[in-house]
Amino acid sequence: MIIRRLISHQSPRGWWSRLSVMAIVIALFFAFNLDKPRIANAQTPETEIAGKIINGTHGGDIPADTEVLLLAIDLVNNQIIEEASTLTGEYGIFRFNNVVHRPGVNFRVVANTGTHTPTVDMQLVENWQAVELTI
Repeated sequence: MIIRRLISHQSPRGWWSRLSVMAIVIALFFAFNLDKPRIANAQTPETEIAGKIINGTHGGDIPADTEVLLLAIDLVNNQIIEEASTLTGEYGIFRFNNVVHRPGVNFRVVANTGTHTPTVDMQLVENWQAVELTI
């Protein structure tokens, strides 16, 4: 009843104008996927993690041949899985190639220095090619 009264009191031009505006709003809504939340994810399904070990002591040496582990933390099954390991180069540089990002899994990079094991949780890192582990 209310809708009929609203339509009947509108001129045809005003009615078509409102209908056009509503159609444009609906088209924009679906064109830009405004119904879905935006999630920042800079990583592709297969990516690379690279970085370097930094000595936190001023003037301290950067150790070569330090073992760096890539751990996958499975949030669904509550498990920590060693995905890969590598040794740092002369300047403390490390790299993990072909890391496959999976739903429900976070990655952690760990430097195994023997007594101290600094870690970086990758879900907190924006640039996966500039990871820094301070020992």
